[in-house]
Amino acid sequence: MGRTAHTVREQIDDLEREWQPFRRSLRRRDRPAFDELFERARSHADAASQQAPRDPWRAFVMAVLLSQEREVQALRDDIEALRDDIEALRDDSDSVGDDEGSRDDGDHR
Repeated sequence: MGRTAHTVREQIDDLEREWQPFRRSLRRRDRPAFDELFERARSHADAASQQAPRDPWRAFVMAVLLSQEREVQALRDDIEALRDDIEALRDDSDSVGDDEGSRDDGDHR
């Protein structure tokens, strides 16, 4: 009988097991980032399975890249929103300064 092909999710699990010696050699602070890479890959395993990759690394890399690209775009959007907020605050402070300079308080010494 023939072997059943592993799903992409199973292939990602196999890769993670294969890379455990590497993970163990990482500093403790880097291990969560390593684990996050595999979580990101698993989150796109369904889409990767549509490609039916022969090489699980290709599916892993594409899934991680996609996830990171989404995060980069979200950070760019956040930065743009913060820039808009800063600009609005500057405009507000400029108009407050203009209002104070044009006020006549009656004291002309």
